Amino acid sequence: MPPLISLRQAVVCQNEEHAIASIDSALRTRFVTEAQIDRLFTQLPARLRHLRAEIDATADSGNETVVRVRLRRAGFVVETQFPIPGTSKFDLLIDGVVTLDVDSKRWHGDDGQISWDFDKTLCSFAAGLPSLRILPRHIYESWPRTLAIISRTVFEAKELRDFRRMRPR
Repeated sequence: MPPLISLRQAVVCQNEEHAIASIDSALRTRFVTEAQIDRLFTQLPARLRHLRAEIDATADSGNETVVRVRLRRAGFVVETQFPIPGTSKFDLLIDGVVTLDVDSKRWHGDDGQISWDFDKTLCSFAAGLPSLRILPRHIYESWPRTLAIISRTVFEAKELRDFRRMRPR
């Protein structure tokens, strides 16, 4: 089956978050091109065409896409693949004040990777940005609680940033 037909079928059968994740992944892996995605959206039912604005091929995983979509829909400004000197890019930067990595045991389970993740978190704090790390269970089993924690962390990081800006040096 041609890639575009396969992707169209997947998108039509999934919920919006997973449809966006499927398209992100198809672009990221070069399964399809941007031009094919443009064509896909002309072939989708009208009820799904608004999803075009939420596509971002920089997502490294479907879980990362789901979190990005949920956070943006909750009103946060979310940047993807945010660089911090001294380490690899963070999956997301939320409202310019909190970094977030979406991890999994598959890719973050060995001692070397765990050590790297700790170092990465320290680099974020060194740059003045609190950092959060979440697992798939935080997305799919306890999202309301996870969102509340993210919201509070972002709120407090903004308060601290604003306080520092007001304080005379």
